[in-house]
Amino acid sequence: MRFQIPNLRSQMACAARLLALSAALLAGSACAQSQPAKSKAAQTKPAEIPVPITFARSGQEIEVEILPPFVFLPPSEKAVVLTAFGRTWTKPSDVVQTSAWSRAKIVMPQVRVTTVFSVVNHSKEVVGEVVAYPDRDVQWDKKITLYSYAAATWFSQWAAATGLPVRQVPDAGFATAGLAPADEGGKSLLILGPGASGNDLSYVAKLASDKKVNVLVLESGWFGDVAGPVSVAPPQMLGGLAEIAKQRWPQPLKFATRRRPWPGIANRWAWIVDANGLPLVEQIRTVDWPVGLGHGKHFPAAGNELRFTVSYMPWQEQLGRRDQADEMLLALLLAAANRPEGQRWYMPGILHPKIDADTGKDRPVLARVMPGLERPWNHTELVSGVAIIDLRGKDSPPNDLLAECKKRQAVLERTSRPLLLILGDDKMLDEWEWLKLDRTKKTINRPGVVWLSDDELPPSKDNQIKLMLKLTELGVPLAPPGQQEEKKQ
Repeated sequence: MRFQIPNLRSQMACAARLLALSAALLAGSACAQSQPAKSKAAQTKPAEIPVPITFARSGQEIEVEILPPFVFLPPSEKAVVLTAFGRTWTKPSDVVQTSAWSRAKIVMPQVRVTTVFSVVNHSKEVVGEVVAYPDRDVQWDKKITLYSYAAATWFSQWAAATGLPVRQVPDAGFATAGLAPADEGGKSLLILGPGASGNDLSYVAKLASDKKVNVLVLESGWFGDVAGPVSVAPPQMLGGLAEIAKQRWPQPLKFATRRRPWPGIANRWAWIVDANGLPLVEQIRTVDWPVGLGHGKHFPAAGNELRFTVSYMPWQEQLGRRDQADEMLLALLLAAANRPEGQRWYMPGILHPKIDADTGKDRPVLARVMPGLERPWNHTELVSGVAIIDLRGKDSPPNDLLAECKKRQAVLERTSRPLLLILGDDKMLDEWEWLKLDRTKKTINRPGVVWLSDDELPPSKDNQIKLMLKLTELGVPLAPPGQQEEKKQ
């Protein structure tokens, strides 16, 4: 439960008047991981500055981060207390102010349930929050060893507050550190923070390969841009978190912000999606492709691909406030550490158009499809591959394309998995009545056929990501990051 204190705006107005003097302090404030404070609206509203959030364990002395500036206040006002449920829980604690931060040492009250305390200054204004957990450890599978390297402050605090057994790897020893499971036959997971995930995904892929460990990236500079609010509920859970989809929550978890997905090209498996079907948490997979095209060598070896998971959600906004947030993050750690069954990849074939240097510019995802048979329907039974028809753009499909599709209707009717992916729209689809095309609902009601009706070319980043997700679902391999990905300028 969160207790609100009125009149916060008076402190903010004062800070605005002193902005010229305190700019250095504000610039160094580590407030990116917190949630906006609520207060009375002022006629002239200063910019909203989120209050810092600190995670702590019941009964322990901690350093609480608070909103600056305090340096200009008289000594009698350089103190803060913790409040919750309409009462004050601690004696005043002096604030220490540097050029980079404002902090106070506070002994946390004893709590039986997770409690959110407001950090209140002399003027009764909220300048921070502390999420206090009871003095007991969270349950965790001892066969899974968690390592963290340069993890975000909020994650390290949360792990310590909940008693989650995380082994922090120091900077000095990371290059040679062994990240093997502590128990024989166990599993391990490396959790990376924003300063440890390199400049792009290829760094994480190499790290996972070199260290032979699953990797979870909670924050990174190569994620997409900051986006607006998002709500999360059980129906949005997929993949490694699909078990949560069976739960019923009283209301969704609401996050004030999130990062947009990494914009690069790779096989992506969504674990949590937003309302538009874009990933909030996803697993990125690379594919070993050591096979030729001879008889019996149509598929990459299953189970050899690298796996690393990325999360675009600001977990710190909801941890400790809703049990579901803590349970979901623990489930994510567990799923990211496990090695799910190997993805079965199928030989892809693009029937139309021919992807060359010119067509590939407008079709960057299809240009990264692993080399397959040019016309898979001319190969054995079609069942060994996935055929792709791209109708986007101005070029009309060849005259024999529809005839060839119709010849394979019997094969498509017998299939137990999708064998044909149609992208975009064309009047040709109306001539193939067997598809049972519904343009109003933008659906094709035939087993074995998948239709992504968006006709935009070149496609937006969002539509590229949706295509990657669908290709992974169908088992179509894309070239690994770093092989054909252009380096960031």
